[in-house]
Amino acid sequence: MKRQNENNEQEEFSEETEDEVIYGDEKKPHSKFRPLIIMLIVLIVIASIAIAVFLIGKNYIKSRFIGKINYESNNGYSIDENAVNGTEETVPNADNLDEVEQSLIDADAKTFFDSVDIISDNYVENILLIGTDERETGSWNGNSDSVILISINNKTKKIIMTSFMRDLYVYIPGVDKCDKLNASHAYGGSELLCATVSGNFKVHVDQYFRVDFYGLMDIIDAAGGIDMELIPEELPVANQYISDMCGYTGEDPNNYYINQSGMVHLNGMQAVAYARIRYVGNADFERTNRQRKILNALADNCKSMSMSELTSFADKALPNITTNMDSEKIWDLVSNAFKYLNYEIVSARVPFDDTSTGTYINGVSVLLPDYKKNVELLIDTIYGE
Repeated sequence: MKRQNENNEQEEFSEETEDEVIYGDEKKPHSKFRPLIIMLIVLIVIASIAIAVFLIGKNYIKSRFIGKINYESNNGYSIDENAVNGTEETVPNADNLDEVEQSLIDADAKTFFDSVDIISDNYVENILLIGTDERETGSWNGNSDSVILISINNKTKKIIMTSFMRDLYVYIPGVDKCDKLNASHAYGGSELLCATVSGNFKVHVDQYFRVDFYGLMDIIDAAGGIDMELIPEELPVANQYISDMCGYTGEDPNNYYINQSGMVHLNGMQAVAYARIRYVGNADFERTNRQRKILNALADNCKSMSMSELTSFADKALPNITTNMDSEKIWDLVSNAFKYLNYEIVSARVPFDDTSTGTYINGVSVLLPDYKKNVELLIDTIYGE
């Protein structure tokens, strides 16, 4: 039996393919549904296989790679008020704040910490990257000389890297006093640093990844080093840091000194020395910029790696990282990695321009932030459209 279709072509079908086939008084479904049912079954089978492969891959990645990261549980922070090791350089005859001015500033900072709500939203993931100056493993918590908040905004498709300057004068919970931001890590570790950033700048953050000097060296070496442009004034300062770090490792600094400016390929030791420079240009403002440049260079290296190169890099880099993020959460980040590579990267810094005042307290250089302005700008940068 034949009929014309909409394109005037002949289409064959049998009596059994009418809309209904009658068996006695009972009507059975049209048999043209059978291919759809078969297709549905096939799709379910394919989906099941895909899920199985995915789960095998997930378990493999978790055991092969994620399991190499060092984990810390969130047990709350214990305070060691004697941990700050006194390495801060003081300025003789500095124009210090007097005790009355300092008391008023401290009181305002504590009030702001206690009274203003912290912002969070489920479309933004905030993770604190912490670089410590711990020189001998386990000797102390270390100052957090590099604090970069990574904010993954899945609405705007942006990754915002916000550097928090080490000299910010902030209220530190637990010790119940104001001090430089980098001291909060020395007092109570990474959890206290997260609480300090959240409370002072009102952006919810309780997850972190941490690495010390020598771990960062290993990570950069695992990536094959990075290309960075240096100006002549940076060389002697970087080389002094190289001498300092080699004093702890027992290596010969002559093997690491940087001998030329311009575009230079840096190994791990040299790159960390470059990241520590704060006496060239605009002090810590430029140092935070150097640290972000290093992260960008590492990201660019990873983008160009083959799968085998990425595997080798992960094997060498991950044991140098410590986190409080559980393996399931890390898996979520890993599984979305290729998506994140297409996100726009935005750089920011706290304090923002013209939102802080430099001064001295007890001979130590500090930055007094305008909390309200910085919080408004930070929230707009991370959560704004």
